[in-house]
Formats: sequence, C-alpha cells, structure tokens
Amino acid sequence: MKTIVWFGFVLGAVSAAGSVIYTTAQSKVTLNCGVKSFRRSLVWYHGGEMVVRIDGRSGIQRRGMTDVASRARAKQDTKLEISGVRQEDAGTFTCEVDGTNHEHTLAVVSVSASPTDEVELGTSVTLQCRVNGQSPGSTVQWMRPDGTTAAGTESGTVELRSVASSDAGTWKCVINPDGLTVDLKLKVKVIYTTPQSSVTLDCGVRSFSTSLVWYHGGEMVLSIDTRNGIQRRGETDIASRARAKQDIKLEISGVTQEDAGTFTCEADGTKHEHTLAVVSVSASPTDEVELGTSVTLQCQVKGQSPGSTVQWMRPDGTTAAGTESGTVELRSVASSAAGTWRCVINPGGHTVDLKLKVKVLGAVIYTTAQSSVTLDCGVRSFSRSLVWYHEGEMVLSIDGRSGIQRRGETDIASRARVKWNTKLEISGVTQEDAGTFTCEADELKHEHTLTVAPATTPEPEPGVTTAAGTESKTVELQPVPSSDAGTWKFIINPGGAVINVKLAVEVLGAVSAAGPLIYTTPMSKVTLDCGVKSFRRSLVWYHEGEMVLSIDGWSGFQRRGMTDVASRARVKQDTQLEIFHVRQEDAGMFTCEADGTKHQQTLAVISGQPQF
Repeated sequence: MKTIVWFGFVLGAVSAAGSVIYTTAQSKVTLNCGVKSFRRSLVWYHGGEMVVRIDGRSGIQRRGMTDVASRARAKQDTKLEISGVRQEDAGTFTCEVDGTNHEHTLAVVSVSASPTDEVELGTSVTLQCRVNGQSPGSTVQWMRPDGTTAAGTESGTVELRSVASSDAGTWKCVINPDGLTVDLKLKVKVIYTTPQSSVTLDCGVRSFSTSLVWYHGGEMVLSIDTRNGIQRRGETDIASRARAKQDIKLEISGVTQEDAGTFTCEADGTKHEHTLAVVSVSASPTDEVELGTSVTLQCQVKGQSPGSTVQWMRPDGTTAAGTESGTVELRSVASSAAGTWRCVINPGGHTVDLKLKVKVLGAVIYTTAQSSVTLDCGVRSFSRSLVWYHEGEMVLSIDGRSGIQRRGETDIASRARVKWNTKLEISGVTQEDAGTFTCEADELKHEHTLTVAPATTPEPEPGVTTAAGTESKTVELQPVPSSDAGTWKFIINPGGAVINVKLAVEVLGAVSAAGPLIYTTPMSKVTLDCGVKSFRRSLVWYHEGEMVLSIDGWSGFQRRGMTDVASRARVKQDTQLEIFHVRQEDAGMFTCEADGTKHQQTLAVISGQPQF
C-alpha cells in the first residue's frame, strides 16, 4: 500500500520499506525517523556513515565527520534537518532507534538550462532534469509551457535547436509514478536599445558555407555570399544604416522606433529569429523644470514581448504608483523629484534612465560695487557634485566624494570662494558681476539674480520725498490714503551704500493698520515674523482667514494647511513663516496667533523691474 505525503513542495511516496523523499539542490529537507520518542539512543546514518547521534539519557548530541553531517542537525529529537542539499546527499538514510532501524531514501532533483535560462530567439538551449537516488522504475518527462508533453524527453533532456517565442515560460520536469514536478523558467531574451544608439545582433551560428541573409519584417536588409564574398544591401531605410560585422553579426546605427520588431538571420537555409525592442524616454515640456510647475515623463517600448510591463522608479528608489502605462504626471514638481528616474521593463528588469533637473528661482540680491556678497545655493548638502555658474560659465565646482574644488577661467571666478560648502562668496564686486548665478547641486538647480549698483549714490530726482523711518525695509501706513497708490521709489541700503531704485508698485489686498506692510516681488522668498520670541501652547499662521501652518508647543508637531500658499511655506526659527516663490495671490493679510494673541501684517506683492 502507498500513501502520498506532501512536505511543503516535496512529495514523498511512503511504503513498507520506508519512504522516498524528493527535494531539490540547495534547498532544505527534513527526514522523520518514524518514531515519537526513544529511551537509550537515536542515530542517523547516511550510506552507513554516522550523521548525528543523540543520547536519550543525557540529551548530548554528537556529529559525524562527513560533509552531510556538517550541514545536518537534529530537530525535535526524532527528525533530521539537512540544509544546502547537494546531489551527493541522495541515497539511503537510516534512523536507528534503541536498536531498531528505519530506512528512508532521499532523491535529489536538479533542473538546469545550458548555456543559460535566458536565451535569444533562434539560438539553441538544452534543458536537463537529473534525479539522483530515484526509485527503480521511475521515469522523467518534460512538460512544455503550454501543458503538452515534450516528446522524446524520457532521458530528462530537451534540446531546443532554434528557440521560438512559444518556448518561453515555465517548463515542468515530471517524475513518475510519484507525480512530483520541478519547474524551470525559460526566458526568451528581447534585445533592448534606445533611439539614436547602435545595436549589434548575433545570428547565432559560428559560420556558414554558402550564404547568410538578414531580414527585418520579411524585407531583406543584407546578404553575404561566401563563394565570392559579395555583400548586397536591401532597399529599406534600416538597410542603409546596417552593416555586416564579423560576417555573422548585423550592426545597426542611428536606431529609430521603426527598427523595432523581428529580425531573421537565414544561414545556409536555417532561420534564427531575434526580437529588437526600442525604448524611448522623454520629459514634456522639458527635462529641466521649475519648482511647482508640471511635467510628464513618458516611457515607450516598441517591439516588447506580450505580457511585459513598464514601471517608473523614483530617484529615491521607490516605485512610482500607477505608472504601468509608462506615464508619470507630476502636477507640482517638488525638489525631491530631481534626479535619475528609471523606466523598468519586466520581465527581464531592463532599465532606461531619464535625468530630471528641477530649477528653483531665488530672490533678487542687491549689492554695491567694491563690496563682498554671499550667495546661498539653497541646499543643506549634496552627494555627487555642486557647481556654481555665472551667466552659463562655470565659477566653482566641488566634488562631493573627494571634496576637490575646481575654479573656472573667468574674472569673477578668480574673486570667488566656497563658503561652508554650499555658499559662494564674491569679493571686490564689479558691475560686470551682475546677472544670473546658478547653483547646480546634483540634479537640483537654484537661480539667483545679482543686481549691482554703483558705489556712488545718484542724486534723487526733483519732487521725490523719502518715507521716514523705513530703514527696516518696512513701511507702516496707518491708515492707507488713496494717494499712496501708484509708483513708489524705494531706497535700499546694503553694505552702507544708498541705492535709488525705481519700482512700479501694485498693492494687492486690504492693508490693515494692525500690523506692518511688507513688500516683496513675484517668485522671490519672503519671511514674516510673528512678533513673539516664544510660545507655550500653539502658534498658528493664517492667510486671509485660512490656515497656513500650525505648531504644537508641547510636541513640536507641525500641520500644514490645504491652500496653495501653504504648500510653499515653512516654519523658520519657530516663530517666523518663510514663503517661497511668492505669487500675486499671496498678497493680503497674514495673521499669527500665538497662545491666543493675534499679530497681523499685510504682504504687498510688487510687479515690475528695478531701474537704476
């Protein structure tokens, strides 16, 4: 009588003579002695050599000197567990309990594909199923991925002389009469490439005697006659970009999307097929975007195998959800989106990279000639590199790994130095230093505009009056008369020099007498001060009555509001609110409520460019 017993994925046939237990190479298997307990001793043998001995009185275990003994251990007293199973472990295991023997047969099954389990169309591969220690009379048979039996495989061997697409999938080695199956996945390799690159296809033969012809979609690309050595080129576009390489290979230059598909190499009448897939990645409208704007990343695969999938990986290594269509839509780009996005094509795990650069627009920085000025990159740290540019020309670069600095060739570069790794200090400022400074930290870009005024103070224009008490850059209008509307002239004092700046001012929102009026410009950065040094319970910032940010005084926990301005705001030094990329809509009343006490201030957003 036979009983079929499952041990996980291992199936054993148990008979009066013991049991045959099947397992696979490199796996773990447990043999059961067949008794519940013992009094004097229990000893496991393999092929007559001791593996493990357990003394029933003291519980002391003694291990044998064989290789299998070094990988075996007693489990629950009466079982033997073997790790890292090898082909040599197959055979008879005897469990001797208080003088009584119990025999078990271990059969080790191994499946393999030679030369590899990932092959190209048209090449050859051999599948092998070996069973060491199998019972007399048992047979081996291969089942194809479609469930049909592969004829002539009773020896455990399948030879595929020219692999077809239908050969891809799970092959099953079936061991009868026990019905045990062991799986082997055969992957038919697709050759991936990108537009404008070069790719080489290998026919899959070592040589040919009469002729070799390459076809693409049924149309001839190139033919070689070995008798006279003459090569003949086809009439298609791809044929004009193809050439024979080492006789049996085809090299295609300037790959296009239309090149995707099936290539057939016919050598002496025998056909070998290859699949070329062309992967293109793109960012629309551009791969260099500003913070807060939108961008769409697209990964298109032409010629991919049925059932293959596309997935985007973020720069931090996480999977971007909902991107199986190959599309990522970033509606409001954050600084964390900067870096290398990876399009992953499965199965096979082929990847194509796309670098997305995020540009942060900084404030306008004012200084005077002959002074020193410091520009802040806007990042705390960087991993690979940080480079400063002035109007597109390099000023200074720092290697994040070695710390080595490299200086540019311009005049401004000779007067610049790195300060605290992420800042740039320029000495002896000249009028020519004015313009755009870009700090590129890894894939994140921060732009700053430097405005340089003359060292001398221009005379004020006739009829222009100065607003007294505005050295703090704050104008308090209590109340605001209609005469204040129109063009204001601001006098800015950086570094002790007086600079006359003519600005067209548009005040948006109602100005309250309860707090100061703070001026800023679109796309700049502004900081609002609550007016308290500390708080105990809570501090909450509001904009026109809607919450921007709240801080819990006990836990320090911060909660962000749902408005647009809230998405661009952060707490600074606990009691200040910093707003990035100021917009016209940000103008209006900001209220800071600290422990129940309200402090109000009005933000006015200025449109126009300064004129000296």
